[in-house]
Amino acid sequence: MPYLSRWWTLDLLGLNTASIATAKTRNPSLVLDQKPDVIVLVSSDRDRFEPYDWNAWETSVYAAAIAGGFERVTSRRFDEHYWLWVLARPLSRAGQALLGP
Repeated sequence: MPYLSRWWTLDLLGLNTASIATAKTRNPSLVLDQKPDVIVLVSSDRDRFEPYDWNAWETSVYAAAIAGGFERVTSRRFDEHYWLWVLARPLSRAGQALLGP
């Protein structure tokens, strides 16, 4: 998504943000202080946010993002085991584009 859109997108496993990937703590402010346009989380369920043991810390990031005005704008099946939850502020350019017409 970020390669084509140029939206500042954070993959919460930290794959595209060294400061998150190497952080010793998993504080939601590490994410929100980056001022992302889009946040991508991993859920075992399409309809409610259910992290796995390996990404349980994303629960606090999800709660902080929702409190900060983000909403789930779409979910995408990554493979048979989990969903990518895509969060954005619904009135932002990214949110509007991801919600579609």
